[in-house]
Amino acid sequence: METARLVALVHGLAYGAAFLLAVVSVAYLRQQRSTAWRGSSGAARRLILPSFEPMLWGFAAVSGMYATYFCVTLSCGYAGPGPGPYASVYNEAIYHGEHFHVVFVALFLYQKSVSAPAILRTLVLTLLLLVSPIGLMGLASALRTNPDTDAYVFQLQYAIAVLARFVLVVLFLRLACRPLARANTTVVRELGVFALVFYALGAISTQLSYHATIEAKPHLATWSLYVLMTRACWSMLAPFFIWRVLIADTAHWRGLSVRALHLDTQRASMQEVMSAEGLHILLEMHRRDLIDFAHLEWHHRLGAGGSATVYRGTLHSSLDVAIKVYTPQEISEAVVAEFSHEVGFWAVLRHPNIVSFYGLCVCPPMICLVAELCRGSLDDLLSCTTPLSPLSPLVELCYMLDAARAVAYLHSFSPPLLHRDIKATNYLLDASNNRVKLSDFGESRVADVQLMSVRGTVEYMAPEMIDGKRGAASYATASDVFSLSMTLWDILHPRQCKYPRGTKNHMHVFTLVLDGTRPPLRDTLSPVLRQLLVAAWAPAAIDRPSAASMVTILASLLEDETARLAVTLERETTLSGADLVDALVDATHLGTRDKFEAVRVGNALLETGHLHEVKHVRGFHNSSRIQYTWQPAVAPRRSSLLSFALDDDGSCKCALHGQGLGIARKRAKRRHRLYKKQRSAVEMLLDPETDDETMMWGDDVDLRDSLAQ
Repeated sequence: METARLVALVHGLAYGAAFLLAVVSVAYLRQQRSTAWRGSSGAARRLILPSFEPMLWGFAAVSGMYATYFCVTLSCGYAGPGPGPYASVYNEAIYHGEHFHVVFVALFLYQKSVSAPAILRTLVLTLLLLVSPIGLMGLASALRTNPDTDAYVFQLQYAIAVLARFVLVVLFLRLACRPLARANTTVVRELGVFALVFYALGAISTQLSYHATIEAKPHLATWSLYVLMTRACWSMLAPFFIWRVLIADTAHWRGLSVRALHLDTQRASMQEVMSAEGLHILLEMHRRDLIDFAHLEWHHRLGAGGSATVYRGTLHSSLDVAIKVYTPQEISEAVVAEFSHEVGFWAVLRHPNIVSFYGLCVCPPMICLVAELCRGSLDDLLSCTTPLSPLSPLVELCYMLDAARAVAYLHSFSPPLLHRDIKATNYLLDASNNRVKLSDFGESRVADVQLMSVRGTVEYMAPEMIDGKRGAASYATASDVFSLSMTLWDILHPRQCKYPRGTKNHMHVFTLVLDGTRPPLRDTLSPVLRQLLVAAWAPAAIDRPSAASMVTILASLLEDETARLAVTLERETTLSGADLVDALVDATHLGTRDKFEAVRVGNALLETGHLHEVKHVRGFHNSSRIQYTWQPAVAPRRSSLLSFALDDDGSCKCALHGQGLGIARKRAKRRHRLYKKQRSAVEMLLDPETDDETMMWGDDVDLRDSLAQ
C-alpha cells in the first residue's frame, strides 16, 4: 500500500507541475502580448498565435484534473483498485494522461491548418488514440468469469497496451526522422525524441510489470516502480518542448520559416487557407505591407459582409484601426489570388478621399486587412437622415465632392483604375474631419482589360453592365461614373427608393434601367446639379462626363455655397476652430446638425479660400488652440483636385489642407520612410515605367504623358 501511495504522490507532483507550467505559460503569454501591443518587437517574437492559447488552457485543464484527483485520493487514503484485472485499466488511464498534450501537439502538426476545425479534429484523434485502449482494456476486464481466466485477461490487456504504444511510437518516429514542413525541423525532432524516451521508459515499465505478474518475481515489480517514477518525472519536461514547438510553428505561419509548403489546395475550405502554398506567395508579394499579429489588439465586431467581418482594433496600442477579416465560404488558388489583388490594389492608393490602408495581418486561421477606422458608412448616415433633420445643401455638396474626388483619383491613373462597386455603402466617413472616403477594392480592376465579369449592386449598375452577355461586359470609367451618379442621388434623396415600381425584383430594375428610367429628382434641386446627374447617368456611356469634370462642377458649386455662408457668419478678425464649430451648430438656419458636419464645412471654407489657418499649415480642426482668420491669404490660392504636391514658395496652402492633401502628403512620406515599400505587382501592372512617387503624387492625369515629357 505504501508503494501505491508513493506512485500516486509522484504522479500528483508530475501533474501539478504540468498544471503550473501551463498556467505560467498563459500568464507569460498575456504579459508579452501586452508589451507587444506597445510596439516591442522582442515581445512580439516571443508570442504564439492567438489560436494556440486555448491549447494551453486545455493542457492546464487536463493536468489540473489529474492533479486534483491525486490530491483528493491521497488525502482520503485511496491508492487505486489494487491487484486485479482493473489495475491495468487504472494504470493505463493514468499513463495516457501524462502524454495527452504531447500526442495532441504531434497530431496537430499533421493538420494542414491552425483553424478551429483543425484543432477539433486533432482533439478527436487524440481522444481516439488514448481513450480507445482504456476502453478495450476495461472491456477485457469485464470478460473475466473466474480467477482461472486472470492470466488470459492480463495477456489480452498487455497486447492492447503494446499495440497502442506501437502506434504512438510510429507517429513520433516519423516526426523525429522525417519532420513535417511546419515549424522548425530541429524543434520537431526534439519533440519526437522526447516522446520516444517517454515511451521507452513506459515500455520498460510495462515489460517489467508483465514479467513480475506472470513469473511472480517481486524484485521486477520494484524495478518497474522505479522506471514508472522516472517516466513521471520525465513527463514534467513536456511543457518546455511543447512551448518550443508552438513558438516555431508561429514563426512558420508568420512566413519566417525557411521551408516552403507544397500542398494541394484545390478543394480546401476557408479554414484550410493557412495551409495553401498561395499563402506564402501572398506573404512574399506583400511582405512590405505585413503587420505582425502581436502588434494588433482586437476589440468588438463592427459589422459583417458577404465575405468579410470587420472588427475594431488598436495597432501598437496607439492607433485605432478597422480589421477586415477575410472569411469566404470556400477557398481555392483563384480566391487567394483575388485576396492578394485587393491587398496590392489598395496598398498603392494614397488620397484623402480613399480609406487609408495600413497593412496585411496574417493571423491563422484568419487573413486580415488593417485599415483606417472610420465612424460609419455614408449609407448609415443617410439612413438616419429624416425630413425633420435633413442635410444642408452645403453638407450635401461636401459629401458629393468627396465621393467624386475619390473616383476621379482612381481614373487619373494610366490606364485608369476601376472600382466597379461604387455605392453609398462603400463610402465611409472619416472619424476626425467627417470627410467621405471610398473603400472596398475587392472588385477593382485596371481599365485596359477588354472584358470583365459583371459585378456591382443592382441599383448602381450601368446599362452596359446590365446588358452584358454571358456574365461579361466591357467595363470602362463611364460605368463607374454611372454608379457615382446613383450615389450622388442617394446623398440628395436620403431614404428614398430609386425605382418605386421596381420593388425588390432585380430583373424589373434591369428592365427599367435599360428602358431609360432613372430615379426621380426633387423639385428644389438646382439646375446645375440636375443637369450633372442627368448627364452622368446617360444611357450611352460616351455621353457621360468624366469624374474629373464632375469634380470641377461640384467644386464650383461648393465655392458659391461657401461664399454665401461666409457672408452669413459673424466676421471676427480671428477665431478658434471650436468657436466656429459652435457657431455653425448653434445657427440652426445654416443646417449644420452636429460638430462632425461643422468640421467638414470648416474644411470647405478653407478649401474655397474664405477661411485661413493663421499659419497656413493645417486644415480645420475643432480645437480652441488653433486660430483661423477671415483675412485674405498673403498669396493667391492654388487649386488642385487630384495632386498631392505642395507649393514651395511660401504661398498659402490652406486650400490643399482643406482637401486633406497636405496632411496626406506628410503621412505618406513618413510611411515611405518607415516601410520603404517595394513596388507591388499591381503597380507594375498599371505602368511598369512609373515609379511610386510619380504615380502617387504627380499632378498630371495621364502619367505616361507626363513621363514622356
